[in-house]
Amino acid sequence: MALDGRYISKEDLANLAMHIEQDVLRENVGSQDQIAVSHGGFNRIEFHVNETYRLTPIVLSKPRIEMLEGSLMLFFTGITRLSSDVAKDKVGNFSQRGKELKRIEEMVDEAISVLNSKEGGL
Repeated sequence: MALDGRYISKEDLANLAMHIEQDVLRENVGSQDQIAVSHGGFNRIEFHVNETYRLTPIVLSKPRIEMLEGSLMLFFTGITRLSSDVAKDKVGNFSQRGKELKRIEEMVDEAISVLNSKEGGL
């Protein structure tokens, strides 16, 4: 990534975006969007308690990507909200949500397994 001839790593770009949104603007937001956008691609993002993360690329075959893209749907519910308001309770409540976070991790593993499966649909 380059601006005014200066290059910045994907990690530094993600960290800078998180810093601006969370520390400078004081928004109640997570970090996955900043990491996903700065790195690009299709990745598993694993967050650690020391505020670091591990990114693992998910490599899919072209037919599997096409199957996934053909299965996606996007709906507008007519409801609008500020993401900062929605995230406020979640971001400040991680220590009490261990079971939920563990279940989300299990669902991610299951989704990756389904995506990487050579057989069947999605």
